[in-house]
Amino acid sequence: GGISPDTPFGAEPMPWAKGKEMFFTATIPARSNASAPISPKTKHNYLEWSQKEEDRVEYNPLGRHVQYIPAKFAYTMGSEKQPSRSFCANADCFGLRYNYTCDGEEEQVKMGPVFQESFVEQIAKLPVAMASAASSAFDGADEVAHMGGFANVVLGDGEVFAARGTDGDAFARGKEVRALIEDLPPEESLKKAADAALFPLIDGAFSDNTGIAQAIAGGASHVVSLQTAWFNGLPGSLSMFQQGGAMDTGVIFEGVNEMDMLAAFLDSPNRVPGPKGSNLLEVIYF
Repeated sequence: GGISPDTPFGAEPMPWAKGKEMFFTATIPARSNASAPISPKTKHNYLEWSQKEEDRVEYNPLGRHVQYIPAKFAYTMGSEKQPSRSFCANADCFGLRYNYTCDGEEEQVKMGPVFQESFVEQIAKLPVAMASAASSAFDGADEVAHMGGFANVVLGDGEVFAARGTDGDAFARGKEVRALIEDLPPEESLKKAADAALFPLIDGAFSDNTGIAQAIAGGASHVVSLQTAWFNGLPGSLSMFQQGGAMDTGVIFEGVNEMDMLAAFLDSPNRVPGPKGSNLLEVIYF
């Protein structure tokens, strides 16, 4: 989009964007229940995976939480004030703690303050491109679980790492610490990861595939959502209305289900054909 990788949220926006709130949805992978009805089936969250089990560095989420925790980067463009919105649904992230483990050793870190300090208090200095990358890390769930996947084969790492930051450097610190623990002995890897509160972020689709939930949580009363009907000509983004909610994150809207929304889609009164000869756009429903 012509945006420099170093451009921060606090950069001077275009006149039309000033005063508007920018949202990037992201997901905090917090797998702890391998029997949860979501994929991949795992309870592991790896920061560093090794053929030798004793060299693997991982974190175990503690506390009451869903398996994929909704999160967001929110900033009012052109504002000099610290945003009032937290990274999680609340500033403490419901008491979320990570128990970092390696070779039988462990160390706990409370993550709410880390998110608040690194992402909320410093958001004006955070690079927009890295928030966007975290929001779009589509193969991140498989990568954190070390299940393999498209990103590992074609694109490189599927997740985006961050760490405790103090000057808009959370992503830079995450990349640095993640590289360091690859070559350290197990006890040093554990200490380095825990001291830095190293953590991955993955695609916002795992917790809010449409962005509608975060928009409503942010106070929106009307939402225009552009969905791609990629699933045999039907939208594949209605999971937030199914029983249990998207990826088992919980029900957001009562009194309406997935089939209701699908029926409304199929009953759309307006249909505009796509450009003649287009292989990508067949019709627009609204």
